[in-house]
Amino acid sequence: MIAEPGGAGASGEKGMAERQAREITSSSRLEAFSDGVFAIIITIMVLDLRPPVAEGIGALLQLWPVVLSYVLSFFVIAVYWLNHHRTFHIVKRVGTAVLWANILLLFCLSLVPFFTAYMGEHRVSGLSVALYAGDMFVCCLAAMVLRFAMLRENPSDDPAIRAMNRAGARKNAWSLLFYGAAVPLAAVRPCSLWRSSLRQPPSMCCRVSACARAPQRENPSREAFGSGFAVIATILS
Repeated sequence: MIAEPGGAGASGEKGMAERQAREITSSSRLEAFSDGVFAIIITIMVLDLRPPVAEGIGALLQLWPVVLSYVLSFFVIAVYWLNHHRTFHIVKRVGTAVLWANILLLFCLSLVPFFTAYMGEHRVSGLSVALYAGDMFVCCLAAMVLRFAMLRENPSDDPAIRAMNRAGARKNAWSLLFYGAAVPLAAVRPCSLWRSSLRQPPSMCCRVSACARAPQRENPSREAFGSGFAVIATILS
């Protein structure tokens, strides 16, 4: 049987063309683009830090919601950038799926300045914390999509990639848990928690009824639930 001339060479060229079609860019170009977006996000957030018109310590202290929102979001973006940098230091093969997954993550992170400003403007209210935690939840989902896309493009038998996948899966799971819990807890009132409790001591019943009769007001402890969970999830990200 006579072998077809150029058969092996043709198949090799075809395989090379398919690999080049999948690997349309290098990880260094993706990192450079992503680093620029991270820098722009932080720059936009810091522009919302405006000095008060009045002079004095009291006027500065009134800005605590804005400063708190900025500090929290700054560390959120910093953690995502660190994880992004470490991941693409290991991953070298970048295909179309990884590119689109990375763009999805950057899009979700680009919304952080808006929700940061909203939370600071409304003085860390329940709704603002819930919306902020909701955006963080979506960012975690986008990070999971990016991790799955990278595993699909890169060999899973690499020990470094396996270690990266295990660490990423653990961080994503904890972040989704805490951010998901922060969304409903941000709008929970302490009095509602007492009324829903099945084990109330007799002395607590009077407090519950007083809370029920009292006019509904903004309570800092209500937002503390969601804010605390958001901080914990940021540390675990």
